[in-house]
Amino acid sequence: LIDGDANDSLGFQESSPSNESCRIDKPIIWLPNAFTPGGVSNKVFKPVFMHIDTSASSMEIFNRWGERIFETQNVSAGWNGEMDNGAYAESGLYIYIMNLIGYDGSVRHFKGSFMLVR
Repeated sequence: LIDGDANDSLGFQESSPSNESCRIDKPIIWLPNAFTPGGVSNKVFKPVFMHIDTSASSMEIFNRWGERIFETQNVSAGWNGEMDNGAYAESGLYIYIMNLIGYDGSVRHFKGSFMLVR
């Protein structure tokens, strides 16, 4: 190595292609159709998801008369059956509207209903 450059003799180059690739997966979303606040399992109404940007997503809950009773920008926390005024919601059918933003930039809008069972 005295006569030449050490990098040349070892085959090194100034740049090389990376063996890592960036991959952004599409969102995977499942929405429950019922929940039981204070129950053994499924105590909170929330989506189950992967590859969602929760900081940019939102969820609204409406009663059967169309009155918004809950709203959050934290879809990970979900709804525990307590309304914005602090009262507990009764058993029955409720409506949700969710806007979920995927890490891939896709926007998913969901509207549907679920049962709150006490």
